[in-house]
Amino acid sequence: MKKYPLLIILIATFLLVSIPGALVSLEERNFEYPSAAVLIQTVKNGDMTRIRELMGFETQDPDEMAEAAIKAARDMQKDAGVEVVSEAASEIPSEEPTEAEPEDTEDEEESHHDEDEEDNEDEDDEEDNDEDSDEDEDEDEEDSDEDEDDETDENEMKEFTTVDDDYFADACLIGDSRVQGLGMYSGLPATNYGIVGISLSRVFDKKCITTPLGKLTIPEALAVGPQYGKIYLKFGLNEIGWGTNEQFAEYYYSFIDYIKAVQPDAIIYVMSILHVTEDEERKSSVFTNDRIDERNKYIKEVAEREHVYYLDVNEVFTDENGRMPSEDSFDGIHVKADAIGKWTDYLKTHAIEK
Repeated sequence: MKKYPLLIILIATFLLVSIPGALVSLEERNFEYPSAAVLIQTVKNGDMTRIRELMGFETQDPDEMAEAAIKAARDMQKDAGVEVVSEAASEIPSEEPTEAEPEDTEDEEESHHDEDEEDNEDEDDEEDNDEDSDEDEDEDEEDSDEDEDDETDENEMKEFTTVDDDYFADACLIGDSRVQGLGMYSGLPATNYGIVGISLSRVFDKKCITTPLGKLTIPEALAVGPQYGKIYLKFGLNEIGWGTNEQFAEYYYSFIDYIKAVQPDAIIYVMSILHVTEDEERKSSVFTNDRIDERNKYIKEVAEREHVYYLDVNEVFTDENGRMPSEDSFDGIHVKADAIGKWTDYLKTHAIEK
């Protein structure tokens, strides 16, 4: 799967720079094709199955996928009225080894003495070649080990540690009204992108962040704003009565992929959906803790597959019956200001140092 990502990345990048307004238009302040960043990050992850799904390919063969991507690039260029990439530039280089042409043999009318000298020289050359080959093999092995170490380091999940408030100075909290409350009452020096009523299905089109450029969506603000060291996500309650678990997970995958593309240095945390109280569960047919627990399983799986950190905040907001304690909420759903400290302490003891 890792033989072709560079080729497809080049194709995807070519699409972005060739199609007018393909990714971001700061003048119009919108994202016409936010999925482009998702595609690039997916390619970087080498997930050929998801590339096939995102690009709409029927084939699973990497060569055929690359050819189809090139054809799509040419078609999109034609539709946009720009110069079409040449056939030669888009050909996939063959990886088949080519046989060297045989060299002309020398005349056999040479003296026995000369043949002996040549044999000795050949033996010396073979020894030198063997030494060079051994050195090359050692270098290749070292390079291979380094590559494996790099891949291991990239995907290695670190252990949680305890931090102080300063850790959150370059953090951004993103999510629904519960996150808004966290940002307002925790005292943490983090940017607060907690928005009442926001959902993953609306995150790319709801203009809710005030900036010098005007109202932007959260993805737009992440693209044009500062680079964060940590990003905390918490979505899900507003989507409990919407769609399937699989659809919800796909939205989460896309948003996380997008964040990785525009905030490549950020540590990403995905927080669980908080439970509701017994009173809320009794009167609501939608907000049930069974549904919340089921959806949290999908959120945890998304986090694991994306190699980001899952935070089960319900560890501090759940009673013996699997519900939010009534004393921690003023309406059965939202956390009281004086109970936010439990959430803050949890985040401080579940942090990752770079």
